[in-house]
Amino acid sequence: MIIDTYFNKHTFADRVQDIIDELTQMLHFRIDRPLFRGTVYGPSRLGSIIYKGMWKKKDAILKIQGLKLQRDEKKLIDGFLDQNESAHIRMPHIFKHKPWDSTRGYGYTLMEYIPDPPLMTPEPSETEINEFLKFFTELKTRAIANPWIEQTEYEQSSVRLVRHRIAQWVAIAKERGHFDIVALAPRIQQFNELLEKMTHELPMEFMHAHMTGREVRKHNASGQYILFANLYWGWRPKWYDCAFVVWNILRNPESPLMNETQTMDCITMWKEQFEALPWIKEDASFPAAFDIMMLERLLGILIIDLHVDEQQTHERQVLFNKFLKTFDRLISHA
Repeated sequence: MIIDTYFNKHTFADRVQDIIDELTQMLHFRIDRPLFRGTVYGPSRLGSIIYKGMWKKKDAILKIQGLKLQRDEKKLIDGFLDQNESAHIRMPHIFKHKPWDSTRGYGYTLMEYIPDPPLMTPEPSETEINEFLKFFTELKTRAIANPWIEQTEYEQSSVRLVRHRIAQWVAIAKERGHFDIVALAPRIQQFNELLEKMTHELPMEFMHAHMTGREVRKHNASGQYILFANLYWGWRPKWYDCAFVVWNILRNPESPLMNETQTMDCITMWKEQFEALPWIKEDASFPAAFDIMMLERLLGILIIDLHVDEQQTHERQVLFNKFLKTFDRLISHA
């Protein structure tokens, strides 16, 4: 789990400016503006920074990776390219790359800049949703021919992986002093009991495990979909990626604030949109599996996500209560 690295590894927040100066001089990269700062629980825990700038008289992106992750992103991209059978999906072109190493204490990737907007806005229109589903179908049915990463010990079993992830979230929440044992302990128990009642354990599947409309751009010139956030390839329970799409919309601070009913309507709408795809509809296990993965995502919001984001205390409590009620409504029908 990537959030774990923010606590188990040293971050590079106190060395950022020196690293930027070093890289811009070495690469002859001119920074225009920052695009992203990957922080958790405030600015001191910084994992990565992304800048837009100019390199060799063309627009480019410089990503500086301050945390050593489990897998190098460039190797994950190469693995995708080696087996990709789709002419409509590609990765961003990499100009220069150095993996993280202990001597430098960071790694970097210089890649092409794609000016086209993300496939979906925080409040996606029907047109955006249809375009995303078109991309998602191409990705799942043509672009991923064979896994290129072996399963870890915890990735052998969906039940074991899900329980392991929840236990990690709880440990972090307790360490940070925001685990609401009264509200969350019984609901985690409910969810574990639901897992135990499953007739068949959800199969594990290799996927892009950070699947959102924000991580995909459609190149206007070529019509190709370009997929980002490629450090997140890995094994997850089947249909986890579908639930992740909804999770991103529900917790995105740029999304319109939805009440409990609107939140449930959003979950239901996406479930129906996915289930209408012929290649998903043929899997009779999808409805129940989607609900289980959506419950896992809601627990993630309740235990960790609301506290990682920098919301005001009052707003956080309002969101906590809303997602608590959403969890209760969803699990009552699971």
